[in-house]
Amino acid sequence: MGVRRTDTRVGARIAAVAAIAALAVIAAPAAASATTLWVAQAPTVTGNGTGCTRPGYNAIQAALSSAPAGATVSVCGGTYEEQLQITQAASLKAVGVVTVKLPASPANSTTPCDTATGTGSYQPDQDLLAVCGTGIVKVTGFTFEAYWAPGTCNESLYGILVGGGATLQLTSSTMLGAGAKPVNGCQGGVGIQIGMAWTTPAEAGTAKLVNDTIQGYQKNGITVDGPEAAATITSVAVTGAGATPEIAQNGIQVSNGALGKISKSTITGNECNNASCSESAFAYQATGLLFYGARTGSSVANSTISENDAGVFNESSSPTPPPASQLSVTGDTLT
Repeated sequence: MGVRRTDTRVGARIAAVAAIAALAVIAAPAAASATTLWVAQAPTVTGNGTGCTRPGYNAIQAALSSAPAGATVSVCGGTYEEQLQITQAASLKAVGVVTVKLPASPANSTTPCDTATGTGSYQPDQDLLAVCGTGIVKVTGFTFEAYWAPGTCNESLYGILVGGGATLQLTSSTMLGAGAKPVNGCQGGVGIQIGMAWTTPAEAGTAKLVNDTIQGYQKNGITVDGPEAAATITSVAVTGAGATPEIAQNGIQVSNGALGKISKSTITGNECNNASCSESAFAYQATGLLFYGARTGSSVANSTISENDAGVFNESSSPTPPPASQLSVTGDTLT
């Protein structure tokens, strides 16, 4: 029951104003203004739009595909059934209550991360949101809902996937699901996947998660995986399915050389209620926090970890005892 992977163009405008005495006054360079594209479920206007009543787009992906690097895509309240792919620096901002929901018939994802060498050994990736490509992607205020049909069994289902050297800054957002609903025994379905150790070379991904909620996942809430992966997770609530006979879940997994720093967070409800999930440390167990070959410097601080088979489980990938501590666990409450 183990998890396998478990430009911006700056323009300066100089205005010359001739005075009566033929003296020229040179204006200071104007500050550059970032492009903003508007998305709403309202009649569109020509161009990028000006607000929720006069949007330029009805679909989020259409705006992302048209946006220059570094642009802001403002999404107005509503539910949008679409899978998203972001391949350059961008800001995605919710204006009102915005839900991005997996379509009833999800498509395979086609970013270079999803099709990288090594992914062909598994079922094709399906992501609700793929962030793949160098640059910083800021996402604020969204609810992502990624529930596949009951009985779906696929190792490669992700709510959010981060790779290609991208950095995701996810703030005040909710990730619901990733995998079949209700959960089953299949070992796939990750709420947020950061980095991919199983590709050649390993996919690089970095994330900063702040004030987010992750729940409803099939296998893992958050996975940080591979030597080129790192995440700081602050004030995040990760909640598993509770006692279930179906699967051994992990709230947060940091593995295969990845760096994970978790603080001020709550990880709860990862419990395997199955005969194969015994109390033995060598049996299958669900974990709140699973560190498996994590990079030295990983840490858990000032967090509440409760109602998991194992609160924090750490296993080094070194064949011999490491010379110094690889994981710091400080100021936490474990129940």
